[in-house]
Amino acid sequence: MANINSVVLVGRMTKEAEVKQTEKSAIANFTIAVNYFDSRTKEEVPSFFDIKCFAHNANYIGKYGAKGAKVTIAGEARQERWEHEGQKRSKVVFYANNIELDGKKDTEGSGNVPLSSKGFPVSVTYPCEPSYFGAVFPELSAPFLPSSSMLLA
Repeated sequence: MANINSVVLVGRMTKEAEVKQTEKSAIANFTIAVNYFDSRTKEEVPSFFDIKCFAHNANYIGKYGAKGAKVTIAGEARQERWEHEGQKRSKVVFYANNIELDGKKDTEGSGNVPLSSKGFPVSVTYPCEPSYFGAVFPELSAPFLPSSSMLLA
């Protein structure tokens, strides 16, 4: 049986993305808050998810993403493992293959301000192919995630 690792999250950026340039590409790390409704307390409760993206996605979110921006990411979940002072550690990080900024949080409280109204591109889609990961980030072994346009071809 084939394994499926596909995640879609919609939330708000908690701060601007940290973008690092390597010799061949860019890497961005950021966190989004996604609310869920707790039926016991009758309140919305946030969950915080770490997001990582590369290349064009990293440059896009670094240029146009901001604290409070509503963002949709599609990608996959990965468990990163490391050792710190003899203790094994791990965390789940979501690798974004597709990113869409839906709007910037309005500071006056009237909802979202569409980024497209200010001339910003609202989405970017660059699936990360295995050949790309192998050439730029040999320590990563990413399965290929086809975009919807590839599935229709």
